[in-house]
Amino acid sequence: MTFYYRTPTFANIKDIDYQTMDIIKTSPNGQLSYCDRCKIYQLEFGNLFFRFTTEEFLYFKNYIRKTDGSYYEEMNKDIPNNRKIFLRMPINGFYCCLHNEELDELKYLISIQKKYEEKSDIHFSFKNYSLN
Repeated sequence: MTFYYRTPTFANIKDIDYQTMDIIKTSPNGQLSYCDRCKIYQLEFGNLFFRFTTEEFLYFKNYIRKTDGSYYEEMNKDIPNNRKIFLRMPINGFYCCLHNEELDELKYLISIQKKYEEKSDIHFSFKNYSLN
């Protein structure tokens, strides 16, 4: 399955009826919503905003679920970037860069897990890191 985006437009989100938009999940840095009338998922995470058809959302969900944050943090430990997990987006040269804790939060948002729980053994709080 190929993951496609529509041609980018600037803030063209007026075609969604927000009165039919239901918030499915929230976390400290984002939320997942769904419009049953237009069959569109909206994922807000930090300063990123995604709109997906059901097929696109299922593809994205599977991609994120299979991403092993610890593996990529170890693999990229020597690069100078602050965040070591690079999620390739379907736009040439565009990546979403995350800490493992941010990846866990994103996995929570797109999962069926009911409650978000921060890991108590983390040496820093990812709330202190700007997702901008």
